Amino acid sequence: MPVLADLGKRESEPSLNASSKESYRHSFLILLLCCLPAIVIRLADPLRFPGVYVDEGMWSVGPKHALLLGNPLAYNIGHIFLSPFHYATTVALYWLFEPSLALSRLLSAAYGTGNILLTWLIARRFWGERTALLAALLVAYNSVMIPSSRMALLEQEVIFFILAATYFWFHPRPGRVWLAGLFLGFSLLVKALALAIVPALIAGQVLSTVKPVKLSLRLSRGQWFALGLAAVLTLAGYLAISRVDPEIFTRVWMAHSVKRTEMGRVGEAVEWRSYFHFVSIFIRQFPAMVGLSVVGLVLGLWRRRPGMVLMVAWPLAFFAMISLQEYRPERYYFSFIPALAILAALALTEIIPSRSTRLWKALLAAAVLLLCLDQMVKLAPAYREGVQRNPGIIAAGAYVTPLLEPGEPVFTTYEAAMFVAGPTICPPLGYTTAIWGDGADLELMRSMRRYIVWWNLERRPTSERMDRGMSYFKGFTLTHNFGSTVVWERDAPAAETVLK
Repeated sequence: MPVLADLGKRESEPSLNASSKESYRHSFLILLLCCLPAIVIRLADPLRFPGVYVDEGMWSVGPKHALLLGNPLAYNIGHIFLSPFHYATTVALYWLFEPSLALSRLLSAAYGTGNILLTWLIARRFWGERTALLAALLVAYNSVMIPSSRMALLEQEVIFFILAATYFWFHPRPGRVWLAGLFLGFSLLVKALALAIVPALIAGQVLSTVKPVKLSLRLSRGQWFALGLAAVLTLAGYLAISRVDPEIFTRVWMAHSVKRTEMGRVGEAVEWRSYFHFVSIFIRQFPAMVGLSVVGLVLGLWRRRPGMVLMVAWPLAFFAMISLQEYRPERYYFSFIPALAILAALALTEIIPSRSTRLWKALLAAAVLLLCLDQMVKLAPAYREGVQRNPGIIAAGAYVTPLLEPGEPVFTTYEAAMFVAGPTICPPLGYTTAIWGDGADLELMRSMRRYIVWWNLERRPTSERMDRGMSYFKGFTLTHNFGSTVVWERDAPAAETVLK
């Protein structure tokens, strides 16, 4: 099998003998103890922070309406067509328990926790125990990955399946390589952006050097099967979800590709610096890791460490694919943060190898501890944002829910949609006319509900966002102000009740 011939010989790869299994368990226990606080931070009190984000409602409303109304397309913009796997798992989760943003956030946190383990497994396979532990720590205590893990978005989910596909793609046992295709297919059914990992995996294999030093230049039979399996799963998944409504499926994909230009930043399509805006964000959030990753890349290539082609191709492939889009939010670039963490960990172990003196090892431990503490401090803005925003949204939903008739829809912003127990109608966003057309009957939508729950971006009813949305409020009176969120009622007394 041409999968990096020396992988199975490295001490980091567990073998069948008892001593290696014991070493593996010991390493895993150390990993668990070191990362336990980070895991708790991901899973504890999911609605505490960060602040509820508009896309969380978009990804959650469809599964909610599938259970409440039997129609996932009711009153929403068809995000189910963009992520069939996420839609299916969220429906299953809500069916087992109940529609809840807290549950969706916990699911994302579970994926985020799995990403720590998978980063450790991949780094351990190529570069050994010390590099693996350091890489896992840099992912676990990361001021970007933690808030992302606590949001009901797709980033941690797609990273999980990308990492799992990478782990099995280079597995030394031929009988397990096919699992890479399973996870690769899942990743593509979560987010089409995951396609970028395919050229990275192929490059990591065919351009890797094996002993004697030469390029392998071919894929194994198991890897070809994995690619075929991923293609079949992806096509089957999107064909199956398109049957819900083929016309809207086509509109959604058109709106999120060629017709989505208006969602880009101003001048983004022509301003070259916009292609690298994520770099400034990464440097601001974790400058030491970014710097160390560059050092690790240089040292790894210079010393011909295994797996370096993959480490180069992984970020480059995602950067290239994201650059083809006109809408490039920074969260799209989170997919290669584990690669940066692995390279940074490699730099540390190359600079301070295992044969170093105890003093140097102590300095390494102190440096990693300081890096982790710095990342925890940088969580403060996300925490403050959640504390300011979320209690008002939760309180507004708790106020309106008991007043509703069974099945009665409520007009809400996407931020508040999951905090109202019944169906929710969310206002059209800029690009949604490409999906629904210009003939959306807003008057009919207004006539179907008695309450409006509106998340107020600036925490005051007279904000610019509220003024722009006043067309939705004809015949309604603002009756309750919960700080970050307000409630409007039809034919209600004019006096405003302010609740703290």
